[in-house]
Amino acid sequence: MSLLVRSLLLAAALLAPAADARAVSIVTLALDPAASTLVPESGPAQTLAGTLTLRVGALPPGGTGTSFDVIGLALTASGGGTIGLDPALANPGLGVLRPTGEVLIPTLFLRLEQGGDVLDLAIPDVTGTVTFGPGGASLARLDAQLELATGGQAGLLTVTIAALPEPASAALLAVGLAALAARGARKEVRR
Repeated sequence: MSLLVRSLLLAAALLAPAADARAVSIVTLALDPAASTLVPESGPAQTLAGTLTLRVGALPPGGTGTSFDVIGLALTASGGGTIGLDPALANPGLGVLRPTGEVLIPTLFLRLEQGGDVLDLAIPDVTGTVTFGPGGASLARLDAQLELATGGQAGLLTVTIAALPEPASAALLAVGLAALAARGARKEVRR
């Protein structure tokens, strides 16, 4: 898909009026260290641990999709390096989540730190997939793979992410969904 088409889909999803401002969810996902890795072009593979925090528009996404924004990223490689969002930007991970579960972030702005070295990178066309929870009203898993050209000794880094809701986030989401269901039921009874 061309960059223009991707940009238009992102713009359509972000500019579409939200059915309800309360539909925006903040979700924190924890990386599965057994399935999340950082593999340098030269050197041994490393496991990744940490969290990513997302702001997701209405779920389930309708039409062309819903907004998807990585608002927090704190990854640590077993070799000691870290990957986070570029702190100089307001929305370093803004993208769209399609009804099919596909995620597109046209440009993801990351900061890599290893030892005393800091490297800010703009990664184009970051894609991934989301597995929705029951009824599409939650995120059950996020999978993505991206390549980071560091220009340093490590060369090209291949990052594989498999993330699941943190137990506390899953419990809070369940309580929130139950509260919304109860509120909807009360509105129906009043009519």
